[in-house]
Amino acid sequence: MSSELIISLAISLTALIISIGSFGWSIHIGRRRMNAAELASLSHVVNIEQTLGQIPTALKFHGITPEEMEEADIEPKEVAYLLSSFTAGGIYHGTKAQKKIKTFEVGSYRYDMCKSEATRKAWPIIKRMMNPSNYRDKINATINLIHNKKD
Repeated sequence: MSSELIISLAISLTALIISIGSFGWSIHIGRRRMNAAELASLSHVVNIEQTLGQIPTALKFHGITPEEMEEADIEPKEVAYLLSSFTAGGIYHGTKAQKKIKTFEVGSYRYDMCKSEATRKAWPIIKRMMNPSNYRDKINATINLIHNKKD
């Protein structure tokens, strides 16, 4: 093989490797941008959820009756607060690489929030207003753990 052919093959191989790397990097960056846009749109959901405190009759769109609210001893403004707080937490946890932890750590912000009896009473209502997710399951598991500790 001539040295010109070897040099030509080396240049071609280098160009191919750079092209493949560039293609992979472009896919990676595209996915990150898409995730960032998705998270930004989710942050608007928090603002919408907060309006439930101002329009309590809108809870009917979630299948929540005044009787259920009374039974849970929770006001619409409190539903709006809890729901938007949990949604914001879900957005935050969605941006972090998560280990498959079944509950929140004792003493953490979310654990302490779940420890509140008022939160645990309101949880069946709030849970219905959240999409199924690992985060919602984690809240539920934490509340169940705390409830079982109390027994």
